[in-house]
Amino acid sequence: MNDKVLLISKWQLRDGITEELIEILHSLAGEVEVAEKGTLMYRIHLQSRAALDTYDEAIEPPPSPIPNAQQHEVIFIEVYESAEAFSAHVKGKVFNQFKDRVLKFFQPDPLRENWPLTKTEFLTLQSGFIREDA
Repeated sequence: MNDKVLLISKWQLRDGITEELIEILHSLAGEVEVAEKGTLMYRIHLQSRAALDTYDEAIEPPPSPIPNAQQHEVIFIEVYESAEAFSAHVKGKVFNQFKDRVLKFFQPDPLRENWPLTKTEFLTLQSGFIREDA
């Protein structure tokens, strides 16, 4: 039986992304890796333009990045070894210090005080792989 918790969480930015927030996000990933052994994967992404044209051909040269001021969300892709590990992350010091520090960068959730506006989808792994160099 697979008790892992897999999710994608999209946090809605207020006014694009700043260099300050990018630095904080880089620090967060490293802190989670060290402090939370039950967190198996923690990847943080920004939006990107499509790499293929309308005929599914690679665009050459590749499209330029979306400017920071035009970014709308930060996307977290996460895997936890169990619901308990996920709970430990959400209740943990690393995550809560991060959340409190960055709330000013994200749209507020009108239903949850002191939380950013997020859309989180939980997933069930069916098949696949992750290459070591991914």
